[in-house]
Amino acid sequence: MEHIKADMRDKLEIMSGYQVFSRDGFEKGVQDDSIPKHPGWEDLIVLENIETQIDKLKDSGPGHPHHKKHAPAPSEMICP
Repeated sequence: MEHIKADMRDKLEIMSGYQVFSRDGFEKGVQDDSIPKHPGWEDLIVLENIETQIDKLKDSGPGHPHHKKHAPAPSEMICP
């Protein structure tokens, strides 16, 4: 849940910097030049990635088999 809150804060921080209230409004602003294309497009990509991450975290909630309530054990962190 803390990761979702952090992601939502990041999303809000980006959108408030452009005075928009939704990703769709942000995208429309970039397309109609009311938001500068640079760094607007880059920030839009970041917003989309944040939203994807939030969705993944929500999908892996406490009832999901991949949800972990604890930090991974060292053996789980080792890459083959």
